[in-house]
Amino acid sequence: MDTFETIVAVVLIGTVSEMYRTRLKARNLRTEDRKQIAQLVQQVRDFEERLANMESLVVEQEKHAEFDRALHE
Repeated sequence: MDTFETIVAVVLIGTVSEMYRTRLKARNLRTEDRKQIAQLVQQVRDFEERLANMESLVVEQEKHAEFDRALHE
């Protein structure tokens, strides 16, 4: 193997290893993204549940207000 072939082999090995590292890094990021998306979805569900509870409270308050107005008329 002459000098030129050695240089090509070293560059090729370096390029392939860097490509592999980049691929692993991208895979890890996708996994982290999935986890974050799952957390955000759960957070949205929690907010929707809280909003539904608040809506129920507002409806109850309106019913009581109407009842109180009807009593005082």
